[in-house]
Amino acid sequence: MKISLWIILQLIYVAGIITLLALTGDKYVWMYDMEPSLSAGAIENNNSNSNILSLMLLFGTTAAQAIIFMFYKSKYSKALAIFLALLAVFMFTLK
Repeated sequence: MKISLWIILQLIYVAGIITLLALTGDKYVWMYDMEPSLSAGAIENNNSNSNILSLMLLFGTTAAQAIIFMFYKSKYSKALAIFLALLAVFMFTLK
């Protein structure tokens, strides 16, 4: 039971990170390639839905790692949970 819960929590983490990387980029990046006169970042996206989505994904991924940290006794599992949670925060800040 513990192994299957660990696998499910890691799959939640991986799905959250993939979604964070895939959906929270600049949606106008293709325009900069098509029109060379536009400078990168010239078009402002004032829609805060992507920010809310990013925060929710960050919360979900770190919550999955927090559950692993709290309920698993192995030093390896605890160290991996801390590393993956910090990695998720780092990826969130890079978006």
